[in-house]
Amino acid sequence: MTDQNSLIYRNLTIENFKGFQRLEITDFRRVNLFVGKNNSGKSSVLESLLLVSQNGETIEDSLKTLTESFNGQVPEKPLFKQFDLGNAIRIRAETWGKGPRETSISLSKKKLHSESNSKEMVRSVFIHSKDMPVVEDIEQLMIEKKDPALISSLKQIDPNIQTIQMVGSGGIYLDLGLNELAPIGILGDGINRMVLFLSAVINARNGVLLIDEIENGLHYSAMSVMWKALIASAEENNVQIFATTHSYECVKALSEAKPERIIPLFGVTGSIRVFRIDRDNYEHLSTRYDADDIKTAVEDWYEIR
Repeated sequence: MTDQNSLIYRNLTIENFKGFQRLEITDFRRVNLFVGKNNSGKSSVLESLLLVSQNGETIEDSLKTLTESFNGQVPEKPLFKQFDLGNAIRIRAETWGKGPRETSISLSKKKLHSESNSKEMVRSVFIHSKDMPVVEDIEQLMIEKKDPALISSLKQIDPNIQTIQMVGSGGIYLDLGLNELAPIGILGDGINRMVLFLSAVINARNGVLLIDEIENGLHYSAMSVMWKALIASAEENNVQIFATTHSYECVKALSEAKPERIIPLFGVTGSIRVFRIDRDNYEHLSTRYDADDIKTAVEDWYEIR
């Protein structure tokens, strides 16, 4: 197990990025779930974390992965608040004991210009809402002999799953105890997403995992299994998780997840946070809930989505 003191991000400030004029979010922990109405900016928070994790040489490449490109170029205007190209985008992340990371993005001579105060990148993996498992991720998981932990989690969804195997030039198969192996593509989205999440945690070791719409493809009955497996794997690999959801059931499942091992973080206990992002005209606000707040809110059917 890795000491939680090596978590990356503690606080985040976003200025002039997409819908945000300014947003401050404080007190991140091991697992951080963002909720809120449509167009409140939840996904933009994940994108900001991805950008601030880069160094000056890799920011534009990350922008291209986040924004629909035209002929290989990043469309500039949608990146800036109210399409105002005169105000630079600024993202500042305070870390747990490693100093602040700052990223700025501006337009100069009709080209995006990005700067970072950090020479080193933070390892970061971004999972979009419709992503599915990647062969290379599964191969790495098997090389590091992490597949038994994956199978243990998958068995809680389907007890017939025995092993995961690579066949031929990149086929992912599961042994269900039948006469033949079953290609993962014919199984449910829940199995595919669980494989994707757990392999991504390993690839994000000592960094951050960003998951947009984490509930996609998962039946509500599998969400508790998903959270318990993710939390355990994140602690083992020292990964900080940031995710978004629209699902009440997903929040409820997180409130019921009880990690077997929670390490005090700089003298403060608690490994879970839920942040509600609200939009009021041109302002955005963040409301923080710890594990106890989440449970109470869910029990009272208080609307934190």
